[in-house]
Amino acid sequence: MSNRQSRARNRELRYKILDQKKNEKKKLFYKLKNWLKKKRKPENSYLPSIK
Repeated sequence: MSNRQSRARNRELRYKILDQKKNEKKKLFYKLKNWLKKKRKPENSYLPSIK
């Protein structure tokens, strides 16, 4: 394998790994966001609502 092919292969692998990490972070972010949404819903509030 030539040096150029080797560098191209390494670059592809590096990008693949970066994409995987980015997707994991995105998933974690949306999980956290949804969890916060659930916590902030009025039916789940800790203080009783006064009507």
